[in-house]
Amino acid sequence: MSDESDVDPNEAWDTAKKYAALLGAVPSSFSTLIRSLIGDEDKNNGQLSSSTCSAAVRLFSGPSSRAALYFASRLYRPTAFQSDTAFKVKDLVLLYRPIDLAGLVGCLYLFRRARKRCPDDEWGELAQGMKLGVDLGFLVGTAIPNIGAALGALRGGVRSAAIATFHIHDQKGAKEYRRHLASKNLEFDQDWEVSRWGCSSAQVSSVMVQSLGFGVTFSNALYMSLTLSEAPLASGPLSGCDLLAYRFAITQLWAKAVYETGSEPTIVHRGEFYPVRTALEELVAQVSKIKSGAAEENWLSRGKDDLTAQNAPHMFVGEVEETGEEIE
Repeated sequence: MSDESDVDPNEAWDTAKKYAALLGAVPSSFSTLIRSLIGDEDKNNGQLSSSTCSAAVRLFSGPSSRAALYFASRLYRPTAFQSDTAFKVKDLVLLYRPIDLAGLVGCLYLFRRARKRCPDDEWGELAQGMKLGVDLGFLVGTAIPNIGAALGALRGGVRSAAIATFHIHDQKGAKEYRRHLASKNLEFDQDWEVSRWGCSSAQVSSVMVQSLGFGVTFSNALYMSLTLSEAPLASGPLSGCDLLAYRFAITQLWAKAVYETGSEPTIVHRGEFYPVRTALEELVAQVSKIKSGAAEENWLSRGKDDLTAQNAPHMFVGEVEETGEEIE
């Protein structure tokens, strides 16, 4: 079977772009907002500028998008909902750093585009994997600030969206791939992907993230992390893995360990990528809740019908807000 080294790199990346394009072109309103959020994170000391905040509020003012942000916030910012305080969309937006809000926008966009285009009989399993990956990644990134929630969420969820494009183009091959992974107890098989489709899900993931507005450096680091084994993650030299890619890869290491064992990874890695004790305890508690099924937010799937006075009481105190643009 051929592997990535046997395929012309330029041709493989061109193929990956074609697969990513199966989800449709990213509207400029999304990519512009994400770039503005990243700009605020980098140049405005992690504070939302008034113009970026207004753009984010517009984007999340549609009933479906508003519902997603509300239920995401219930899961990721639970202490904000301990009283009966009324929440407007702007209040929800301001719960996040700009970069973390960019991560939520990116994950929600990819989820909804993939859901719309992927065959129904295959989307269910991919959707569950993406939801879990995004939630674990966001929570890990929150617990370990040197990783960051946005980076964690994208690392945890984007591969599912990429694999959805294989199902869109080649349902037979994608089903064979799923059976192959199950028989070998693998999360992915890059050589198999390249042999069948001419590119890897890591490459498609990288193209998707870049098209969303996260930039070349970010998307290249994501690609590198998706191809890494655990070996380079041990403490010491990075063995060719740059720091941003290392942060991406450590996210998955922590997510897998906490979900499967309820404790920190056994692989020793750089000390700045361990949470403080209280953050670790909170992370373990949140992941345990997700694993038990007690955390039922499923924010990526939430729509306008979920935004009711019963399900979202904080959003129905006072006047109901105007409808805005939807993420779909």
